[in-house]
Amino acid sequence: MEHNTLPPSTLLHALSLSRRAHGILQLSHRGTVIASFSRSCYAELSGQIVAFVSVELGNGPLNVVVADPAVFRHLTPGTPLVVTRETIHFGSDLTIAWDKATIWEARYTPWNSFVPQRLLQGLAAVRATLATEAPTESLARILEDTREAGGAFSPMLVRAREAMRMLQEALERDSPALAARAAKGLAGLGPGLTPSGDDVLAGVLLALAVLPRESHETLREAITSIGPSQTHRISAAYLAAAREGEASEAWHRLLDVTLRGDPTAITPAVRKVMAYGETSGADMLAGFLLAAGAILRKHAQDFPDSLENTASNCTVLCSPNP
Repeated sequence: MEHNTLPPSTLLHALSLSRRAHGILQLSHRGTVIASFSRSCYAELSGQIVAFVSVELGNGPLNVVVADPAVFRHLTPGTPLVVTRETIHFGSDLTIAWDKATIWEARYTPWNSFVPQRLLQGLAAVRATLATEAPTESLARILEDTREAGGAFSPMLVRAREAMRMLQEALERDSPALAARAAKGLAGLGPGLTPSGDDVLAGVLLALAVLPRESHETLREAITSIGPSQTHRISAAYLAAAREGEASEAWHRLLDVTLRGDPTAITPAVRKVMAYGETSGADMLAGFLLAAGAILRKHAQDFPDSLENTASNCTVLCSPNP
């Protein structure tokens, strides 16, 4: 008979942890597992969320990375956590030590300067891969106006399309009020701990952080003020991280090659991002492209060369309502 328990007193060593997770663990003493999966689990400590993940999932804004991928399947929601110095005790069965772990910086360095044509080429390559390889259920399909069988949009896609169009307009007009209305339409939209609508918002927030302007702080505040009241606390934690420009290791790689406009490296980097969740990676990419296009079009006059003439290539939602 199989028992869903770990061997007594299992001790694992964390390989790395994000700066955000490091700060939470230093200030917390007790917590609870709130969700568990085969390769990860989420815990709430002092109102903050930390993800404990296997090494194959890699570094992320909430992550503590451990080498053994088998331990999480034995944990159940409700398992108590106790943090003592540089160890985390999961009930009486599992201890993770993080005293030798590397602190990983999840915050991506903003694009304060770039070669416009290279960036636009990079964004176009990202969009091309997303258009052909995004899951059918992903909100990324809205970017290309792909209809479901029968030519009709599902109620969820209709709501998402209208909210995404409104969000694009909010970014082009620098309107926090309109951004908040759009975020209300997307927050919590879809199933799961990180619904598709939230993933789109996370991509938008990341773009606002990576392409910084003075007005973007108020836009980010407007978007993130909606999330906690409408969505799961895990998703809200990812939105808070994205607001600060924090993203996974896979996103760091994609942003690097996009900035360089490196076509040979972009497709595999996009696929790596899309590997997260059923549609989470693709949905976040959709939000990032939507926001990056809107930002570049609005501020084209601020950039050198012929960005003003070519930024229209990033247009996302310009067709009339279905």
